Amino acid sequence: MKNRFRNLTALLFLFLSSTSVFAQKLVAKKMETMSGEKYGFVIENTNEVKIKPRFDEVGYFEKGYAPVRIGNKFGIIDSLGNEAIPIKYGSVTGFREGLATASLDGKYGYLNNKDTIVIPFIYDDASQFDNGFANVQKGNKLALMNKQGVVITPFKYIRIESMVGGIAKVCTQNNSDKIQFSDFWGFVNDKGQEITKMEFYGDKTYNLENGYALTCLNPVNGPSIYNHSLIDKTGKVIIPASQGLYVELAYPKYLLVKRPSGFDFKYGFVDYTGKILLPVNFSSISQFKFGTQDSPLAQVYFNDRRFFYINKDLKCVEFEGMKCPEQ
Repeated sequence: MKNRFRNLTALLFLFLSSTSVFAQKLVAKKMETMSGEKYGFVIENTNEVKIKPRFDEVGYFEKGYAPVRIGNKFGIIDSLGNEAIPIKYGSVTGFREGLATASLDGKYGYLNNKDTIVIPFIYDDASQFDNGFANVQKGNKLALMNKQGVVITPFKYIRIESMVGGIAKVCTQNNSDKIQFSDFWGFVNDKGQEITKMEFYGDKTYNLENGYALTCLNPVNGPSIYNHSLIDKTGKVIIPASQGLYVELAYPKYLLVKRPSGFDFKYGFVDYTGKILLPVNFSSISQFKFGTQDSPLAQVYFNDRRFFYINKDLKCVEFEGMKCPEQ
């Protein structure tokens, strides 16, 4: 997390930036001053100085605010150059969901645009808010915090991904050279409750970001065949791994799946209730890239030569002379 969130300041403090302020677009510009080269803001096209140069670094304006640095101290200015957040902090991000992440005396907390401390400076590191949640760190462990400043999980994780669709993918330990290949991933819900065991292979475990997720165990002692389980945001298993399915693509209403067949795979579609919509016995199924933009089609292959077209309702459509198979 240290490396991840140290980069926030570098990402935000881009030298060239702009915003729309009262229909005027401001751009950062380095100018000569009696104290040397400093950054200020000018009106694009006219080059009229809007905010006098006094900053060593500036970020981009977003919703009327931009982070700035003087010396080794950071703050946030508004579109008139006033300090909304005084330039006194060890680091600061732009505002995200109404709050800026800042550090003071080596500890992290959150401020609003009135420089009011909303969440105290008690954490060793902290992320920006995303979908109402942020990651905070104590020691070398992370926890999940909501917008009310309530830490809703224990400080036990080494990685917490974004909360989307009511669930977040989390990892408790790393047993690989890269954390995404660890076998200790799982999911928590927006109450901070673990809805799965922390035993899944990170590289094949996904938050589908629609209230569903895919979990996958690493077949360490067997062939490299991965089977997915589909779960909902309560942790209920909709499609168990025992069905031998692997999800190739997730669409809004259904999943393109495959299962081993001899030395190859067979493909089909299932929905989010586990119902089979197109039998899993076709040699391949393309993406919906044929037909027209308004009516895209996919090719469904019986073998290398024989195929037919389906629309996004998974109904066969006669196209380019290709007939539909007998039911």
